Amino acid sequence: KKYEDTLYRCSSLRKNRSFKRFQFEPEAMIKAINNVLSPYADNLTRFFGYWFKDCIVHNRRVISVIISNQDGDIKINAKYFVDSSGEIILARKAGCGYSFGADGFEKYNEPGAGEKNNSVNAVSYVFRIEPVEEKNYTDIVPEEYRHADISAWKEERMKNTVSCFTAYPNGDINVNMLPTMEGNEYFMLGKDADFIGRARVYAYWNYLQNEKRMKGYRLKHIFDAGIRESYRLDGKYILTENDVRRGLNNEKFLQKTAAIADHALDVHGEGHMCKELDEPYIIPIECSVTNEFDNLFVACRGASFSHVASSSIRLTRTMLSFGESVGEYISDLSA
Repeated sequence: KKYEDTLYRCSSLRKNRSFKRFQFEPEAMIKAINNVLSPYADNLTRFFGYWFKDCIVHNRRVISVIISNQDGDIKINAKYFVDSSGEIILARKAGCGYSFGADGFEKYNEPGAGEKNNSVNAVSYVFRIEPVEEKNYTDIVPEEYRHADISAWKEERMKNTVSCFTAYPNGDINVNMLPTMEGNEYFMLGKDADFIGRARVYAYWNYLQNEKRMKGYRLKHIFDAGIRESYRLDGKYILTENDVRRGLNNEKFLQKTAAIADHALDVHGEGHMCKELDEPYIIPIECSVTNEFDNLFVACRGASFSHVASSSIRLTRTMLSFGESVGEYISDLSA
């Protein structure tokens, strides 16, 4: 099987192929990334354990970014910058225009849009379970999470949560809660969001074990919050649901194609929808281009998309392709 087999979502592409999911070990992905980067080791400097602190701008250029850790600050100067942070922290700090929340129908005339509000695609806490020898084994909820204030969620939402189960090569199972909490709730909770999210995972897993016959497995790991949407750049071109639905016949993008995607328009939580597409569509390079700066680009789920369009584009595999194209585009600019 090839990884490309996981990319066939549209019926027009799949034909007689069945839709395939691909679950890999994190270590394998890290190894693959290092293999890709290793030929460029002499021209590549990587900083781990740092956080973004500030940036320096002048006229229409970002001059430098400042990163920091416990040992102090480092200033990085460059000809071009690409913000791939997801939360577009550099673009927002530099002063680029951005949006947050669902766009109203009147903004882009999108069929899937309703009234403007602060809802964003919901957040999921994915977790991993492993089989154990004892068939009736059940996990004990850690003390710190037993008294979390999640009673309303347990009453209203937990039993209606739908999850996607995918097997790892070694027999472990990946459980994707759809969803764990509303997107705007996650951002409103701030520093408390992670604790509440993990408490909900333990409550849900306890429910699955005791009421859905999933005894005999142990909760092995809870991954960091899976954020589907947050801040979105207002860039040179904002891709909308209408562009997505035009598909590959969108002639105005043919010479500007940065990536091609075919995932459903897929909003979790508030404003829920899942509308499959008839054919793939084009993501133009202009979605990465900022209006305010000539040397700052955005290549992540926070690039220039409407709320509805971003629900399809946001997948990791699409962002990998999009980011590679942005890099090639910048390379051509530098030539």
